[in-house]
Amino acid sequence: MKGLHSGRHMTATTETGIAVDIASDFMRAYLCVDADRGYSQLEMDPVLELLEKHKVAVTDAVRSNVEKLVSLLRSGQVPGEPYLVAEGTPPEEGQDGYFEWSEELTPKQEDADSGEAVNFYEQSRIVTVREGGVIGRIVPSVPAKAGVDVRGNGISPKGKPSEVQIMENVEVAEDGQTVTSKLAGRVKYADFRLTVYEVLEITSDVDFQTGNVDSTTDVNIRGSVQDLFVVRSSKNISVQTHVGAATLEAGENIVVRGGISGKDKGQITAGGMVSAKFCDAATVRAGGDAEIIKEVINSEITTDACLLLPRGSLIGGWAHGRKGAEVRILGSDAGIKTILSVGVDPRIRQQVRKLDENIQKHEETAQKIKSAVKPLLAALKRLTPSQRERATELMYEAENLQGRITELTQQKEKLIASSKPEGDPVVEVLSQLCAGVTVMVDGLATRFESERKGHVKIRKKQVENQRELILVDQLSGGVTVLPSFRYRP
Repeated sequence: MKGLHSGRHMTATTETGIAVDIASDFMRAYLCVDADRGYSQLEMDPVLELLEKHKVAVTDAVRSNVEKLVSLLRSGQVPGEPYLVAEGTPPEEGQDGYFEWSEELTPKQEDADSGEAVNFYEQSRIVTVREGGVIGRIVPSVPAKAGVDVRGNGISPKGKPSEVQIMENVEVAEDGQTVTSKLAGRVKYADFRLTVYEVLEITSDVDFQTGNVDSTTDVNIRGSVQDLFVVRSSKNISVQTHVGAATLEAGENIVVRGGISGKDKGQITAGGMVSAKFCDAATVRAGGDAEIIKEVINSEITTDACLLLPRGSLIGGWAHGRKGAEVRILGSDAGIKTILSVGVDPRIRQQVRKLDENIQKHEETAQKIKSAVKPLLAALKRLTPSQRERATELMYEAENLQGRITELTQQKEKLIASSKPEGDPVVEVLSQLCAGVTVMVDGLATRFESERKGHVKIRKKQVENQRELILVDQLSGGVTVLPSFRYRP
C-alpha cells in the first residue's frame, strides 16, 4: 500500500483495497490506497460506508472529496500520498473586550523643562472626571467559536472572552459604547472593571478658607497647600500647583504637579509613590518610588523602592532608596555635603544596634536575677516567709525581662526583614558626580574628594574575600575599587 500515514488510528486494508487513517487529534482523516489493486469498478458507497464505520462524519464536503478520489481511481490515477478526505474546523478563540480612554483623559507626556506643570496622572494612575464627563468608550468582546473534529464532535474554545464590567457611578450611553461619569470623581480601570470613586475636589488653595483636610477618598487640590496646613487621605492626594511647609499624608500616592518648598518644616508621607517637579528643604517618605523631575535640594528623602531623578540633580541633604537610585547630577560644584544611600538604610542598622544593646542588657540583668534566686530555690523549705516573697518577686522580674527580650528580638527581626533590598541595589549617576558626595550601599560608604563624570554605577561586590564598593564606568567599561568605610549615622 502506498503512502500509509503514521497516525494512531490506522485501519487495515479492506476488501476495497482502501484503509482509513485518522490523525491522533481527530482533525484530519485520510484514505490510503493500495496501489497494487485495480479500481475501475469502484463505487462511492463502499468508501462512504468505510468512513462511517470509523465514525467519520460524512458531510457534503466529505462526499465531494470521496467522489473526486473515486473518479481518480477509476481512471487509473492512484495518489502517491494519503488522500485528505475530511478535515475538522479548529475552535476560534474570542477577543477580550477593552476600554479606551477619551482624548481629554488620556495622559499626555509633557516636557519638564517647558515651564509648564508636568502631568503625572499616568505615573500615579490618578485620573479624575467631572460629573457627566465622557470617560471613554467600551469595545465589546468578540465571541469565541466552537470547532468540530472529523467525527462531528464539538471542540470548545479554551476560554470565554472577558467583558468590561460597568461598576459604581458609571453610565453607558445609548450607543452602547460611550461611558460617562455620574459624579465628579476618580476613574479607575483595572481587571476589566470600570469604576468612578468620589473625590474630594478642592477648587482653591488649602488655606484658612478651607482649614486642614482629612479624607477617606482621593483628594484633588486645584490650587496649592499653604504653609503649616495638613492634608490627609487614606487614598491619593493630587496637588495641581505647589506645596509649602505643609504636611501631606496619603495611604497611596502623592502627586505634586508643581514643587515642594518645605522650608525645613514640610513633611510628605505616602504609602505609595511620591512625585513632584522639585523638592526643597522638605522631608519625604515614600513606600513606592520617589520621582523628582528637576532637583532635590537640602532635603531628606527615604523610599522603600527607587529614588528617581534621571533628569534632575540631588544637592545636599540625605537621600535613601532601598532598591536603588538613578540621578543625573549628584552633588554640586560648590562641594555641598550630600549623602546618597541605597540598600539597607544605615539608620535602620543603628536602630538594630541599639536593640541589640538593650537585649544584651536585659539578658545580663535576667542572668543576675537567676543567679541570685537559684540558691534561694535550692533551700526553699528553710526560707522565711519574707525570703520566699523575695524569691517570688525575683522570679516574676526575670519572667518580665524574658518577655521584654522576646519583644525586642521580634522588633529587631521585623526591622531587618523590612529593610532588606530586593536584588543588588545600585547607585547610577548619569552625568556628573561632584566632590563632597558620600555614597553608601548597604551601609558601606565612600566619599568622593574629586569630581567624576558619568555615566557611572556604584555597587557592592566581593573582592578578595571581602565586600568592597566598586565604580563601573559605563562608557569605558573600567572598574575602580573605591576606598570604603562602615558608615555610622
